[in-house]
Parts: sequence; C-alpha cells; structure tokens
Amino acid sequence: MKAFRTIALVSALCLTLTGTVSVFPAAAADVPTEISSISRGACGTGTEWELREDDRLTITGSGEIIDYSDPEKGSETAAPWGTNLRSVKIGEGVTRIGSNAFAGNTALRNISLPNSLTEIGDYAFRAASFENLTLSANVTKLGTGVFKECNPGTLTILNPTLPLSTESLGFAANDFFGLPTICGYEGSTAQTFAMENGYPFRFIGEPAGDNVCGQNLRWTLDEATGTLTISGSGRMYNYFASFTDKVPYEFEYAVRRDEADVPEPAPWSKSSVKKIVIGEGVEEIGNFAFYDCKDLESVSLPSTLDWIGSFAFCKSGLKRISFPARIGIFGSFAFYGCDKLEEIAFTGDSSYLGVCCFGNCTALKSIHLPSALSTVEDYAFMGCTQLSDIYVPYSLTDFSKF
Repeated sequence: MKAFRTIALVSALCLTLTGTVSVFPAAAADVPTEISSISRGACGTGTEWELREDDRLTITGSGEIIDYSDPEKGSETAAPWGTNLRSVKIGEGVTRIGSNAFAGNTALRNISLPNSLTEIGDYAFRAASFENLTLSANVTKLGTGVFKECNPGTLTILNPTLPLSTESLGFAANDFFGLPTICGYEGSTAQTFAMENGYPFRFIGEPAGDNVCGQNLRWTLDEATGTLTISGSGRMYNYFASFTDKVPYEFEYAVRRDEADVPEPAPWSKSSVKKIVIGEGVEEIGNFAFYDCKDLESVSLPSTLDWIGSFAFCKSGLKRISFPARIGIFGSFAFYGCDKLEEIAFTGDSSYLGVCCFGNCTALKSIHLPSALSTVEDYAFMGCTQLSDIYVPYSLTDFSKF
C-alpha cells in the first residue's frame, strides 16, 4: 500500500487491521537541538539576562533593567550583551527598561515586551530596526529618543493616554530612517500625535470593555472555584504573549504580534484558572487564549467549536481533553509544552495539525489521529519522549513531518 511507507523520523512502522499505522517516536538525535547560551548575568536587582549563540537575548525576573551608557562611547558601563542582537524577549515581571539598554543594535528586528512594563528609558532602542512593536496599556512613561535613528515598521500603542512627542519617540518628519505606522485607538494620544506630525496611522478599534473577549463574547472568572466561563457566540479575540521557549529557529515567530486582535496577554489571571467552560455558540478559541495556565485541570468544549488557535493551551496543566466532532483546525503550538497531558480524544474529522501542535507533551504515550486528517505540519509531536504509538489514518500520506 503506497500510502504507508517508511518514515524518516521514526524507528518502526506497523500496519494495523483498522487501516491505521502505529508509529514509534524518533530517537533523541532526530529532535532539533536547542541553541545553547554563551553568556548570562544580572541586569538589575531582580532581573537576569541570557544571550544565546544566535544573538537572541532573553531577560527574566522582576523589577527594573538598569541604565547603561551609550555603547558608541566605549564605556565599561555599556550593556553587557553588546550591539549584535537580532531578537530581544523580555519576560513578565520586568517593569522598566533602562536607558541605552539596546542602543546601537542595528540588526535588532524582533522585540517582545511584557504586559508588566511601565517605563522605557532614554535611547533604549536607538538604531534598532524593529518590524512590529507593541507598547502595552501599562506603559505610562517614555524617556528621550527611545526610538531615535530606528528603521521602524509598525508601532502599536495600547495606552490611549500615553504622553507622546517627537522628543520622546525620537522620530522626525524628515528622518532619513523613515517613520513607523502608528497603530492606536480612536481618540487616543497616538492618533492625535500621528495626525499632527504626519505619521501613517491605523485604527485598532476601541479599548475592549470589561470582560469582553470577542465581538459577541464575554468572560467571567469565579475566583473561589477557579472556573473561567466563556459565553456568547462567534470567535474569541486573538491575544499575544511572550513565548521564550527554545524551539526550531524557523518557527520561533509562528504567530506575529501584529496579527492579534488584542496584542497583549488574555485579560484573566492565568494563575487563578483551574477549570474552563466554553459555552455553546463559541466557534473559535483565539491565539494564546489560555497560554501558560499551569493550574488548569479541565476544559469543557462546545459542539459549535471548529478552530483552536495557535498557542491556545500551550504550557497549560491539562491532563486530558476530548475534542468535539466539529473541530477541523489545530493551530501551531496549540498544546505545546503541556507536560501533564496524558489523554487526547478526537471524536470527529479534524483535518489539520499545526507546527509543533503537541510538541513536548512529555506525558503523552499514545494518540489515535482522526480519520479525515490530511495535513500534519513540522514537528507536530517533537519532544514527546514517552509517545510509543501513533495511529495514523489512510487519509494521511505524508509522514515526513512528525
């Protein structure tokens, strides 16, 4: 049978009587290796930095990143990570970026800032070349020339009252390096600043009201029981959160911040969520909706659901889940890093599994894929170290991406 051939990433392939195949997981050597760090250290009283060999910087902890001196002046007090950065990811808990922290990093294109950030110091990103950058609603203060000499893309400002000026942003109408497209709410200081200074401006709608998580959806969280309830009809908003795991390079930016309806984390307290009840009428779970809900024990999905977004349950504490028959699409990294997940039940005809969809689900031992499955993207089960059996339907003819 031509549909069943030897899979490059597996060690054995066995045909069953039901027209499925049992796939045994790849050896450790077949899993893409992580890029190691080359240096690390403290960058504040409660903050630490780690620089990888591919010039990607991660900052974690809580509190402020200290002020540094201009790296072009050759001072010993310049930032220790240098000026060759390609990517910066700052974790939740960091509240301030110090002056000159990333100044002079002309190759810096990918910047991920946390929701906890409230202040950015003088010339912090001078000469960077960011593609898309979002300042959360909690940012209340910008220093001088924060983005001076930048070659910018899109700058989204979620605080509708953030004080803005050409002095603070560092852009000028005749700037050789060009102007960013400013994105903001109608009636915001971002809109006023853009219109008065000749910047391209794009509306992102109006600030979401209390407990709104979609055009026709609302949420409630019972703190006593830890039950999060989503009710209404239609699709949930797509959110965005900082994803710092070391995964295959080409997939690190599987979801772009500028594709989010709300380019910041979901509004509920993820540490309080133990149970999720999604009501009938909900059709799509948004990107990053329940990301990093480590204490999540159970989820109830409606029969109307047909789409689970990228990173939706990534790194959550789920042990088991049953998918209703209508779900057709599972986004990239949807259940990545769910290290307690033991049981998965498909009850319908799902057709698509995204990149690293169930990657690093280290407690998962077997999985029976749905009969209509036609596409499995790269590394869908990467790092599933206990996975011994995958039952594959005849409809799936390409096993090279497991």
